[in-house]
Amino acid sequence: MNRYALFSVNITDSLIDFANMLSSLNWQIIATDKPYGILKQSGIKVISIADFVRVDDDYGFPPTLHPRIEYALTSRDAKDRIELVYNVPYELELGNDVGGHTLLALAVKGNRLPVVTYDDMREVVNMLAECGEIPDDKRKELISKASFQIVKHYCSILSIAQDDNYSAVVMHKRYRLLNGENPYQAPADFMKTNSEDPLSLQKFSLVTDNIPCFTNMADIDCLIESFCKIALAFYKNKNKMPFIAIAAKHGNPCGVGVDWIDPLISIKKALWGNPLAIWGGEVVVNFPLTVEAANLFYASAERMEKYKNAKWMLDIILAPAIEDMALKILSQRKNTKIFINSDLSTPALPLEKWNYRFVRGAALRQPAHTYILDLKDAVHLGGLLSEEELDSVIIAWGCAFTSFHGGNEVAIASGGQLIGIGGGPSTVDATETAIHRCLKYNHSITRAVFATDAFFPFVDVPAILADAGCTAGISPSGGINIKKVEEFFVKRGTKVIFLPEDIRGFCRH
Repeated sequence: MNRYALFSVNITDSLIDFANMLSSLNWQIIATDKPYGILKQSGIKVISIADFVRVDDDYGFPPTLHPRIEYALTSRDAKDRIELVYNVPYELELGNDVGGHTLLALAVKGNRLPVVTYDDMREVVNMLAECGEIPDDKRKELISKASFQIVKHYCSILSIAQDDNYSAVVMHKRYRLLNGENPYQAPADFMKTNSEDPLSLQKFSLVTDNIPCFTNMADIDCLIESFCKIALAFYKNKNKMPFIAIAAKHGNPCGVGVDWIDPLISIKKALWGNPLAIWGGEVVVNFPLTVEAANLFYASAERMEKYKNAKWMLDIILAPAIEDMALKILSQRKNTKIFINSDLSTPALPLEKWNYRFVRGAALRQPAHTYILDLKDAVHLGGLLSEEELDSVIIAWGCAFTSFHGGNEVAIASGGQLIGIGGGPSTVDATETAIHRCLKYNHSITRAVFATDAFFPFVDVPAILADAGCTAGISPSGGINIKKVEEFFVKRGTKVIFLPEDIRGFCRH
């Protein structure tokens, strides 16, 4: 029985080589118009698809959709059985490649060899040359890749339709993770999507010789959210961005530092915001890591003096770039994973329209969190903030709106540094926790600023903040007692920025 291979590709690299190798193995080559012309001109024996289906008339559809093609690809007993389909569908921007995806679907149905990439075709041809057959595991892999290509294509069509009643997300494994949220949860996988977002996790390059775990990747995702919100808030309200360093534990900010002149100062502020919480945590910066920066992140004589351990033991470091010697310094700790993405120097909002949260047997969907602090849309009570206060308000707002220390987040900042943050279950508890953390690490709250991710239902929390020393802050408006809250702040001489009532945090719900 003859073995046929069908070539239907627009990308013709190595096309002649592939056809020559298959022909030398006694395969018959069928080709659609473009590859047929190239192969015919090169002197390779090739059958046009029109001749294969024995139809000369134009019926308004390509010969690839002819019933004889379906029979040759799906029937076990077909005399002219097509065993291999080399088809690289063209992008949706060029049109809906119905014929190409139909060929792949028929090849999948018939348990044939569907090949959708140049690299796979090279591997398949070499395997056939070496052993004459394709192993079952490789056949299954090719069928899975073709099925994925088909699903991806129709998901793209669904997204273009913009019918919000339907939604689809298609993923494939990029690499195996170390484990799940706990060591017993193995294996775990990092699943790649088709996102073109420059700050999507799949765009980060791991430059150390270790493997992240599920928790690492989840923490990175949260950390990038906080980083982008803070950086973009500086752009929106100051038309420029300072040097930013954010220290976090399990994706929740525990230290943030900004400085307009020296990136090393921003690192020191971030690490010393909560020097115990950051131990074993994550950091992100918007500037390249130099040797000096690496030394700060690796160890501290002051930390040794205070906590009997000089090393910060960082698990995750994110930066736009890193010097070779800086990489050597930070790689001394084997568990530190360093990810590089040049777009951290120019942060942006996510490109995705929707946020999804998978729940048991279903999913929740809502519009992506795109709000960036815009002080032009806010009500300023008690006067405008100074430039230094504004820096601290942006930090506190970004942390309160993107972290989850327990809900009802309250953040306190001063001098361009996050000095305390806490979460619920109540706003009172959150505020008291934030203040406790400020005092525990000897941060002065006098003339500090606060931020909350929800409105004040009563004057209890405003009183706690004012009594602690905060003289400015930012909060969503709203609640039946908003007038009493405003009157309280006016009486205490506290400058407060009230955001529109529909602007709140709760980003992790």
